[in-house]
Amino acid sequence: MRTQEFQAVVPLVGPDGLRVMGFDPQLGGDYSDDLVDDLDDFLDEEQGNKAINYDLLDEAVSYMAEHYAFSPNLHLADVEAELAKAEPLLRKAAAAPTAARRNDALFWQQCLRSLRALARDYATHDPSAKTATDWVAADSNQRDAQMADNLLWYLRQHPTEKVVCWGALPHFANQVGVLNSEELRSYQPMGQAVKAALPPGQVYILGTLAGGGSHGLPGTAGVPVPPPAAGTLEVSLLALDTPFAFVSLRHDAPGRQLTTYAFDYQPLAGPWSEVVDGFLFLRSVEPPHLLADAATAPADSTSGQTALSQPGSANPIPSRTGATMRRVVAVADVSGLRSVRGVVLDQRRAPVPYASVELAGQGRGTVADASGHFALALPGPTKLRVSSLGYDAVTVQSPPGTEELMVVLTPAHYALAEVRVASPRSTRRPF
Repeated sequence: MRTQEFQAVVPLVGPDGLRVMGFDPQLGGDYSDDLVDDLDDFLDEEQGNKAINYDLLDEAVSYMAEHYAFSPNLHLADVEAELAKAEPLLRKAAAAPTAARRNDALFWQQCLRSLRALARDYATHDPSAKTATDWVAADSNQRDAQMADNLLWYLRQHPTEKVVCWGALPHFANQVGVLNSEELRSYQPMGQAVKAALPPGQVYILGTLAGGGSHGLPGTAGVPVPPPAAGTLEVSLLALDTPFAFVSLRHDAPGRQLTTYAFDYQPLAGPWSEVVDGFLFLRSVEPPHLLADAATAPADSTSGQTALSQPGSANPIPSRTGATMRRVVAVADVSGLRSVRGVVLDQRRAPVPYASVELAGQGRGTVADASGHFALALPGPTKLRVSSLGYDAVTVQSPPGTEELMVVLTPAHYALAEVRVASPRSTRRPF
């Protein structure tokens, strides 16, 4: 993603770091232009490869990538027939003596399953023929089912990896049918399928909430975040007067009726702990900022390749030639800082997980871990503001020595009112 915000992640991506993968069957980006050619190259050494009509497949893929619909000039049966010709060749490649070719064959088998599902979805539903008013959440069921299948396939191939996925929250949600929306009762999100397929505790669904600002596509001014109504979770979080907060629904509100704007900034009520495991609240949001035109840096004398960097940015952008990414780190003056450690407890001396710990009045700090412990670098004796949903915030003085700070929070004496949504069905797309 060529946004300013994503550049902080770029230095972490590489053979020994993070890997960026896609699992959405929808086609997009430059790769769709080369997909069929790459399949042809992979199957080139298999006998029978030339029987596949790659031109027809390329036409189908190109049209789906550009129009998000199935080409009116093609027949679904013809596309499926060409994909079927590749299946025995891929099975043969999957039994190759080299591990690299076997692994590549497994990828292509899953890729063609995903392509077939996408073609069937577009040919039978034609999403391009629907307006925003006609579209309902259940129209995404086939796409969500294939996203779940692709993601579960990847997890089976990499059973020891920790995988972080991001996207529109409704896709990742669990039991959306418990919310007060008739439309969502027939929607089957991928998150529900993935969570059901994996052992308990292996999936954590984190949603985001916004208290204000604007939202929209990268590089746009966006549209204002609607002011949250009284009694909603967002209003309660705004009252904490913190730039961000984490809400552990598993711990703080299991089964509790809450109203939030988590889906497309529309108020929905229900037991949200059955939909997501927690919320990250941001007091204000804005659309991502696109990178300005990348400037070409001097050629790297050691590699002979060109690195692209964003003017004024400390994080280089990887070039299409695969130049080695280098990171320039500004060294901050940390003289005089000391580490303060502490724990946040409730009145029963049970830990309060993920409490916010901030330098009072400065809007910066840290978040306690699941056991309530935190560590923070401070310039000297400092007042700290500690808060968590469901508790009264407190301001404490950091200890002068190295002893651990213990902060005890008292339950807040208020309750979130249930908000009923009058409309039986939203006419807007939830994502």
